[in-house]
Amino acid sequence: MKIAAVLPFRSIDSAKSRMSARLNEAERRDLSARLLERTLLALAGSTRVSHVIVVSPDPLARALARSGGHEAIDDGGVELNAAISLGVARAQERGAGAALILPVDLAEVSPQAVDALLESWSAAHPGLLESPDGGTSALIIPLPTVFAPHFGSGSASAHRRELEDRKSTRLNSSHANISYAVFCLKK
Repeated sequence: MKIAAVLPFRSIDSAKSRMSARLNEAERRDLSARLLERTLLALAGSTRVSHVIVVSPDPLARALARSGGHEAIDDGGVELNAAISLGVARAQERGAGAALILPVDLAEVSPQAVDALLESWSAAHPGLLESPDGGTSALIIPLPTVFAPHFGSGSASAHRRELEDRKSTRLNSSHANISYAVFCLKK
């Protein structure tokens, strides 16, 4: 099955603003660009991901994605979940059988961690990886779908409610170290 990874990314310039007490603007820009680059490299090295789609209003982020051979969509600055929906729709147009939605700030993302995460998924149903703070570290949805993403504060419970009727898979793996703001799987 072809699995497309969808990476929503706001902006290299404005990302990580909550770290402004510890990092100056240049350091935050550098961190944001490195997180995006590292996630793109991990997905490119995954044996299970066939296609990567970056969804961002930021021309620098889209250029970085394209320089690695990935697809990039200008979302025009729409809200996060609308941007994710654009990426999922593109994955479906490209013939993917599933979409893996990841944030770029996962701490220990690697090709092996991505592959282990995908191996823990039952392809017939959506899969949810909750982060320790109640957010969503990863979401995998079979395509086509009518699933609506609910990323943001407390997104795991919103995704759980959405997935209750769909026999979702709780993602886990003893081989991955993936989590909130850094890839760690909850069993």
